[in-house]
Amino acid sequence: MALITAVVVVMLTGCRDEEQAEQQTVEGPAGQGGAPATSDRPLAGMTVAVLVADEFEDSELAKPVEAVQKAGAGVVLVAAKAGQQYTGKNGEVTVTSDRAAGNARAEQFDGLVIPGGHAPATMRENQDMVRLVREMVAAGKPVAAICHGPQVLVTAGVLEGLEATCYRSVRGELEGAGAEYHDLPVIVDSNIITSRHPGDLAQFNAALIRALSRQRAGR
Repeated sequence: MALITAVVVVMLTGCRDEEQAEQQTVEGPAGQGGAPATSDRPLAGMTVAVLVADEFEDSELAKPVEAVQKAGAGVVLVAAKAGQQYTGKNGEVTVTSDRAAGNARAEQFDGLVIPGGHAPATMRENQDMVRLVREMVAAGKPVAAICHGPQVLVTAGVLEGLEATCYRSVRGELEGAGAEYHDLPVIVDSNIITSRHPGDLAQFNAALIRALSRQRAGR
């Protein structure tokens, strides 16, 4: 399971123009899985995959991980290689991957998160990461992408006919992939959740937890 232990000074830059700083501590280990859900841990027993590559937007990885772990879910960091360190583009968060994408399958996870930053440009070149995204979408499991993260959805070819959002420079790619773009903090269409930038993280995380909770209820 993922372990992130760092004091993170989250600079909300790069994916948005406004600059804002917030200090937080994100630490593991992740939820143990198998425990019964409670009102304060509605995702207990669930497992969420998070795609990782170098130069991810620090807060867009750290805050969703913190949110789902607080809700009781386990987190597995999926990267090109297992046991390798990856660092955010602001240099504030460093993580060690849990599983190679080649060994990751949709049946192992209840949801998937794609952080933004520069990392999606690398992720979309990894055939196993793209395959995993397709599998998760096809299985009807929540797939949440923020900022530049929807670039991976574009490469996976899963946006045709859906409404979505992203960082503004990715809009052309989204529309070229058949999605209807809206400049909104969060959009949920089918099992795909998208947001624009770090300023949307509160809504993004809330939408992800709601989607995972609904999935649990439908089991």
